[in-house]
Amino acid sequence: MKRDAFLFYRSFAESAQMVQGEADRLQLYEALIHYGLEEEIPELKYPLNAILNQIIASIKSAQEKHDKSVADGAKGGRPRKWVDQAEAEEAYQRLGSWDAVADELAVDPKTLRKARAAWAERGKAKREKRKNLNVNGNENANGNGNSHSIQETVSTVAPEGAPSPRPGDPGYVFRKRDGWYKVDEEGLVVKISDE
Repeated sequence: MKRDAFLFYRSFAESAQMVQGEADRLQLYEALIHYGLEEEIPELKYPLNAILNQIIASIKSAQEKHDKSVADGAKGGRPRKWVDQAEAEEAYQRLGSWDAVADELAVDPKTLRKARAAWAERGKAKREKRKNLNVNGNENANGNGNSHSIQETVSTVAPEGAPSPRPGDPGYVFRKRDGWYKVDEEGLVVKISDE
């Protein structure tokens, strides 16, 4: 099989430099190039054929690794490791270190950092969505489109010891002219009762 390229390692050049005489060295280089591109082993005399056989073993090993890598890449590569956010955060509360959490969950620390960044980004997007839905929901629910009527909001009282929900957070309850509304767990504004 003919190739357009092959790997040439520094060790190949170092092996060739040990050959005495420029003519023999040139013959070794030409034989190496011929094998690398054509995969045909040329006939050489004794010290050169031993050196060439060593180099050929390295070329074959590198080609096998390359072929395996290409085949694995064609399959889609390694599947992504799933990291459950609730499980990871619970483990962090117990262990106090994200590295310890990565060890416990058998996840690479880089994978856990990427997952945490995605959770933070998703949380930020949800907060923005809630904020926008709350404002837009209030404007649309009162029917007149005037945003100044949003000022009639009242927060619920949270259970003892728990922080009160903030506007846009799940559980936040507010009043408008036509009734009471609540932000659900998905950040959507839903009407819970008429005035």
